[in-house]
Amino acid sequence: MADTKQNIDKAATGPDDYPGRIWDYLMGKGLGSVTTAAIMGNIWQESKYNPDATEDGNDGGYGICQWTDYPSRGTGRRTDLENFASQKGKPVSDLNVQLDYLWYEIQTGYSATISNMQQYSDDIAKQTEIWCEEFERPNMQYANLEGRINAAKEAYQKQGKNIKVENTYDASSSYNSGSAKASDGGFRYIEHGKTVTIIKLPDNKTFCEPIYPDFVTVSDTVPQWVLDMSYQKQAENDSKEK
Repeated sequence: MADTKQNIDKAATGPDDYPGRIWDYLMGKGLGSVTTAAIMGNIWQESKYNPDATEDGNDGGYGICQWTDYPSRGTGRRTDLENFASQKGKPVSDLNVQLDYLWYEIQTGYSATISNMQQYSDDIAKQTEIWCEEFERPNMQYANLEGRINAAKEAYQKQGKNIKVENTYDASSSYNSGSAKASDGGFRYIEHGKTVTIIKLPDNKTFCEPIYPDFVTVSDTVPQWVLDMSYQKQAENDSKEK
């Protein structure tokens, strides 16, 4: 078999190739198509496959898996990634470096997670959920598990190829990042094809703060026209208050 890394390097031409490169790398490690797709569904939610995705905040997540430092917990996965890249003499934004680090984490701390996933050999949804809960470990109330599963199914159906990457990642439009305040209208959204996720923050809360249940008051997937009406209503209310 040809060297996987060589093949990935040859294919590296831009963001639209990121999903295919991630697919080829994980498949080359022998994870199998369902497990590979499950991991990719989570990567889509975390970073839109962008290795330079950066979450706002001092300890914000970084990279395809949004590796994050949590000083209070004594963990520093983002710092560990940065040190890993430095040892290789490459930028931390390098996709191959991040894939190598992802594989290092799997081998040294998450092999049991892979085993748990593969107990559900043909169940993409369950494998996606397990990876989300055990590897990514977000606040599950706001993890968009359905979106992760849909992205995993797309990766599986397309074998990682020809997946459209739109703007790869925009921290200001993600539900757990950005700097918009409720006083700016309070509505921010994530596009999902013809629908968007609409989020309303209470006054004086910002998207760069950690997401906890008391920070987000409304979160639903709604059609674009509902979002437009929400903005219009918000503007009318703001006008009346002036």
